[in-house]
Amino acid sequence: MNKDKLSNEELQDVNLKLKEQKEELIKAKEQAEESKETAERYLNIAAEIILSLDLDGNISLLNDSGHRLLGYEKGELIGKNWFTTCIPEDSRNSVRQIFNKTVQGNIENVKLVESPVITKTGERKTILWHNSYLRDKNQKITGILTSGEDITERKEAEKQLEKSEHFISALLDNLNVGVVACNEEGILTYFNKKSEEFHGLPQKNLPPEEWADYYNIFTVDGKTKMNTEDIPLYRALRGEYFNEIETVIKPKEGNSLFILVSGQPIKNAQGSITGAVVAMHDITDRKLAKAQLVKLNQKLKKQNEKIALQNEEYETLNEELNEKNQELQRINMELEKAKEQAEESDHLKSAFLANMSHEIRTPMNGIIGFSQMLQEKEYPRDKQKKFLDIINSRGNQLLQIINDIVDVSKIEAGQLQLEFQNSCLNDVIQELYNIYFNELKSKGKEHITLKANKGLDRKSSYISIDPYRFKQIMDNLLINAIKFTQEGAIEFGYKLQSENTLLFYVRDTGVGILDDQQNHIFDRFRQSEDLTDKIQEGTGLGLAISKKLVELMNGSMCVDSKEGEGSVFYFTLPYKTESVKKNKKHKENKQEQYEGKGKTLLIVEDDSVSLEYMKELLEPHGFTLILSETGEEGYKKFREMPEIDLILLDLKLPDISGLDVIRKIRASTYNNDVPVIAQTAYVMSGDAQKSIDAGCDDYISKPFDSKELLEKTGKFI
Repeated sequence: MNKDKLSNEELQDVNLKLKEQKEELIKAKEQAEESKETAERYLNIAAEIILSLDLDGNISLLNDSGHRLLGYEKGELIGKNWFTTCIPEDSRNSVRQIFNKTVQGNIENVKLVESPVITKTGERKTILWHNSYLRDKNQKITGILTSGEDITERKEAEKQLEKSEHFISALLDNLNVGVVACNEEGILTYFNKKSEEFHGLPQKNLPPEEWADYYNIFTVDGKTKMNTEDIPLYRALRGEYFNEIETVIKPKEGNSLFILVSGQPIKNAQGSITGAVVAMHDITDRKLAKAQLVKLNQKLKKQNEKIALQNEEYETLNEELNEKNQELQRINMELEKAKEQAEESDHLKSAFLANMSHEIRTPMNGIIGFSQMLQEKEYPRDKQKKFLDIINSRGNQLLQIINDIVDVSKIEAGQLQLEFQNSCLNDVIQELYNIYFNELKSKGKEHITLKANKGLDRKSSYISIDPYRFKQIMDNLLINAIKFTQEGAIEFGYKLQSENTLLFYVRDTGVGILDDQQNHIFDRFRQSEDLTDKIQEGTGLGLAISKKLVELMNGSMCVDSKEGEGSVFYFTLPYKTESVKKNKKHKENKQEQYEGKGKTLLIVEDDSVSLEYMKELLEPHGFTLILSETGEEGYKKFREMPEIDLILLDLKLPDISGLDVIRKIRASTYNNDVPVIAQTAYVMSGDAQKSIDAGCDDYISKPFDSKELLEKTGKFI
């Protein structure tokens, strides 16, 4: 009986323990559910993508940020295969191979992996993944847990930076000035082509103390090697700013060169020196000319002394000697005049180079500075856009400087061709008014009154002109008016001067032009001195170009100005209204439709950067692209693919000329009427007319912006 009672007590004790264990299990389950909910909340409030994949690449976890970035509803991607759903087709195999090697343990560093993804709408993005393994209790890999950061904009900024650096490098390589730069440790970081010509040696990774020996840098006497501390680049690296230090370079081959060096340190935003740069001008010819002039003067002086001594002995020859003296005086005057002209030419050249250096360095400062900032630090999206806008604006400013120089070169070479069209002057005047009304606002000069006068009614205002060059003339005059006017008004327009002549004018109430400067205001590289003593922007080419353009359109230009009261620039153009024949190859209706779905484009381009730019621009608009880097390959693809709707053809190719390619296309027996748009970076060779003559339908010059390219393609699809 006691034994049975003891068994019941034990049974009750067991039941009590079981009840307690059950309650603990229920409590543990509730805590687990609560922990799961908390973990999900943390995952979904994270800004980064949180993604979990099993060994087959199926999605087992994707937080809200991941769904939003990829354009899917919450939970829509769970259970789907990551590679077939979210990886672009052209990258699917390579990304899958990396994943397979990773989960098999064949890749040691799996923490940082960069890959493309494609959203539900087809947008392509680039993600930087931070990976870790998922393992079971036996430490066997069961999948990957990763967080992703969207670096699409950063990659695009890096591409833009690479393009800017390539453009700047090409620009410096075409200067007739040697440019050398180094970093804060004295290691050479830039050495343009002209510098290599000077030294006859390429850039080499040398410490500063070996520069003089390797590059044969001497003092001005040409006999003594420069000490390290006296080398101009090293002086700039120490923090010195200097102009026109004379040195001698003895190239590996050829004669010694006399070099004039200017330099300065490169500083970061905190004012610390991060490097140095010098510019080198070859003044050898100037030195030799000066030496010859000295020798000639010495020779003339000795001859005069000899004549003076002989005067006493040969009095009968006085008349003849006087005539010789007069001849010598005339020669001296001519030499002096030639010297003055040479000095004036040298002064203008130096002033122009100094001004060009300022005009180029100013936008370069913004391009390099903001590019470095984007490289060194992550910025909010709005700031990144602001910095990229500045880089783009400064790049366009550099391009405008190049365009001015090219225009002057074309005018001097007689290669500038005008394209006359029957244009409505009143529409052009109104367009200019709208542009410069906003320009005054952007310059903080909205208090200045802007007035536009139209001398004829709209029907009578049609005139045969080159509208692009006419706007270029008016732009130069209006920009100068705004630049030099601080108060008052700016007025521009035209009137009928005679039956066959129109008089155009731009009047301002600015600082005016000094009387002695008005005779030179239209000379190249000349700029009017501002009475406010401010340094003004510009290359000094605008007025010279404008005057030449007016003369090419059979007109004339002049200025009327008083110091302190303002200026009026006048120019005349013939009043002609006859129609202008248009090239049959060009279509007149502009299209703003850029949809390219179902359209196939053949791009023949050997420059990889240009090819990538056009690919990134055109593919999002639905175009199917066929790419070729040589003329022969491009022609072969044209023959093999009759579905091609449009061809973008570079004229400079590594094997055959683009002009030969278009001639072969037009001579073929099928699809020979496919539209072809020529493209080139050679602005002085008359490529535009050559391409049209060869059979192209249109022409675009590099660099071109996205809107221009899309408008060109839109005309033919």
